Amino acid sequence: MDFNVLAKEAHAISRAHGWWDPVPSWEQRRVLISSEIIEALEDWREHGSKAIVNMSFEDGKPTGFASELADIVIRCMDTFGFSYPGKVVEHVIAGYVHVRESLLRGPIPEALDYINCLLYGDQVGSVVQATYALALAHGIDLDGAITAKMEYNKTREFRHGNKHA
Repeated sequence: MDFNVLAKEAHAISRAHGWWDPVPSWEQRRVLISSEIIEALEDWREHGSKAIVNMSFEDGKPTGFASELADIVIRCMDTFGFSYPGKVVEHVIAGYVHVRESLLRGPIPEALDYINCLLYGDQVGSVVQATYALALAHGIDLDGAITAKMEYNKTREFRHGNKHA
């Protein structure tokens, strides 16, 4: 996955759908990323280990645990697209501390809590690293999930039917 392209595209889609008018504060962006982490947890709680196996589609919308992990990365990339326009996002991500991969191979709730703690330490790059490590540890094609979710996001209504920014 080319993070520079992903950041630019995620931010362009988000902007086109009204999510940057007005520009959200860092706290708003952080809590929206956190909400995606919670949605991943809720999917796992509802479906258990079955949630991890495959991404599914409902009326063309990617759903499931992999889709929620994709949303975490997409929200982070949207933030990078705003915060670092035209910069090499890979270097921004690589500059963050290495994540504790052993924790990410353990129980899903603890792994998601760890990712959320990274977020509230303002380590968005580490959130991306940790989300990829979690996906890898559980055999999830995160790049495929991100691609599917990005394609779906292009088709969504403005502000997803008038949600608040």
